[in-house]
Amino acid sequence: MNRRRWFFVFSVLSCASLSLVDSTRARGDFPVREACLLEEEFPAKLSETGFYASIGEKRFVDSMVPYEVSSSFWNDGAQKQRHFRLPAGKTIGFRATEPWEFPDGTLFVLTLFLEEGDARLYVETRVIRLHGDHLHFATYTWNAEQDEATLTPEGDLVYANYGKSSQVWQIADVADCFECHNTASQLMLGVKTSQMNRLVAGEDGPVNQLRRLADKGWLTGLPEDLVGLPSQPNPLDAQAPLDARARSYLDTNCASCHRPGGQGSGTLDLRLETPIHLSGLIRLNDKFEPTRGSLVPGHPRRSKLVR
Repeated sequence: MNRRRWFFVFSVLSCASLSLVDSTRARGDFPVREACLLEEEFPAKLSETGFYASIGEKRFVDSMVPYEVSSSFWNDGAQKQRHFRLPAGKTIGFRATEPWEFPDGTLFVLTLFLEEGDARLYVETRVIRLHGDHLHFATYTWNAEQDEATLTPEGDLVYANYGKSSQVWQIADVADCFECHNTASQLMLGVKTSQMNRLVAGEDGPVNQLRRLADKGWLTGLPEDLVGLPSQPNPLDAQAPLDARARSYLDTNCASCHRPGGQGSGTLDLRLETPIHLSGLIRLNDKFEPTRGSLVPGHPRRSKLVR
């Protein structure tokens, strides 16, 4: 593969590498915004939520179901543990290309941690509760002892030291959650067929995650034949096709805003299922030649996407 294409991949895969903290919040001047949840809906301490059998050991109760996605949203270098919990006796309705049908009261718990070698630092846990067509959010900040996290609805700044590294970490204000989890993006992100259709560790070796969820009774309506169902690669998988990796990254990190009805400016539609010629990424002149725009094939320096 030529060096220009490698440069393009590197540029695309780093396009959402935002600065750790903006200048306004670095001064501690948090903007006042309407609250997006009632604080009494969530316990003040993460240990009081019932998610953990042992919060100190980071061991979840059996009703918290772990899951993985193929393409993870970029969060300033953090890794994630993902779990969901269904109301008793309820299941998720599978749909191949449309949003999955989640029962009211479904909970999603995402724990973000920073890691270097054997050093791991838990910094934030985000909770999403589904109520019909609405989402309620909560954010918890982990303490230095790593045995508790405290409800932090207005966000915060923490100074994270792990291994030989350190960085300023922005705890999400719950109002920030709606910037991505909005009606245009159909609220839930990541928990969809193309992201969940992947291999995960099973009791007897690798197993398709969709099949595992169905076999455990959590997912209904899954067809017997999984061939042909949407899937997307890990953008960091060097064995996957280059264009598929780039589209997968953009779908995860950019398409929640850059889609019809989204909050992004312009006419981009970066959803994975949108054909490239309809995405608005590549613009042609009257000679059908690529012009300066979001993406100019073979010319990353002329492409707004990678600048």
